[in-house]
Amino acid sequence: MSYTVKDHIKKAKRVLEKNWTGSYTMPASSLYPHQWNWDSGFIAIGYSHYDTRRAITELTSLFKGQWKNGMLPHIVFNKDKLGHYFPEPDFWQAHLAEDSPEDVLTSGITMPPVHALAVLKIYERAKKPEETLDFLRWIYPKLIKMHRYFYHYRDPEGVGLACIRHPWESGMDNSPMWEKVMKSWDIPKKEIPAYERL
Repeated sequence: MSYTVKDHIKKAKRVLEKNWTGSYTMPASSLYPHQWNWDSGFIAIGYSHYDTRRAITELTSLFKGQWKNGMLPHIVFNKDKLGHYFPEPDFWQAHLAEDSPEDVLTSGITMPPVHALAVLKIYERAKKPEETLDFLRWIYPKLIKMHRYFYHYRDPEGVGLACIRHPWESGMDNSPMWEKVMKSWDIPKKEIPAYERL
């Protein structure tokens, strides 16, 4: 059986619809029930092709987790879905950081910033671009703050090249390219908490 591009688009829309929570799209309903930074950026780009309102809602939900220093965390946790993923907020203890949001549970790391591109695509593809203006006014300062975070906190040499602090920040979490680096660290096993798969 051969599939056309239209068939693939229909299937992709069905997956997005199935994983929609009302405020964000789960990357995978059983494995990844929370909102992931990069996933939501790319999902919003997908929605921008056919559902401007949902694309806006996706990013609005994600940016509610933005820290005061501009950092956009790699996970915004859904309080109704706790207990179905590891590591969860109690592991990250992000609430202890003075810049973390007060009423939103998040991880303590970030991911590459794709969100300005997503916002641009939402605007460019909107059937009525004027209907996106309130959203643009709301999110623009947040995008600036996020990019300033990378320049201020993640560019130690001041050369315009941001660094990551954890392999998961790369968006390539399970890549074998991290094995050599991770094995080079000498961390006593007693200092590493047990890994848990739910």
